[in-house]
Amino acid sequence: MNGSHRCGETIIQFANKLYPTFPQTKSLAKSSSSRHSGVWLVPDSCAQAYSDKYHPVVLRDKSNIKTIDSSNILNFGKSKGRTYDDVLIYPVGSVRKWLSNHEQDLKEQTCSRFYVAVTRARYSVGIVLPDKEANQLNDIYQVWENTFE
Repeated sequence: MNGSHRCGETIIQFANKLYPTFPQTKSLAKSSSSRHSGVWLVPDSCAQAYSDKYHPVVLRDKSNIKTIDSSNILNFGKSKGRTYDDVLIYPVGSVRKWLSNHEQDLKEQTCSRFYVAVTRARYSVGIVLPDKEANQLNDIYQVWENTFE
């Protein structure tokens, strides 16, 4: 059986979409209904408030990607093998396109790097998108607003 003790079920289900032809990974992690969890799109205008509230590790593909102010920012590659309760991801353009259409091809390296970023989280993954893009995908994903929780 292909299982993960790190990530909750929602995170694993999302990560499995990156590799639909591979055997599906199952979550073996204990869930917690008393805390923020799941996969969220975070409008760019709400990213700092999200970080202030949940204190995620901020993950980005490369150091030249602009992020919120945080003392805990890592490139995807540096996060490999690590576990964090919550992560906030700044995806590259092709991943942003994939979020709206999972038939969109991702380059192998882009896909694997994003998979690593997503699966670092134990409880929650926030994915930062421009406000308009995040709100256009609210029928597919949960969109975090500062008024939640």
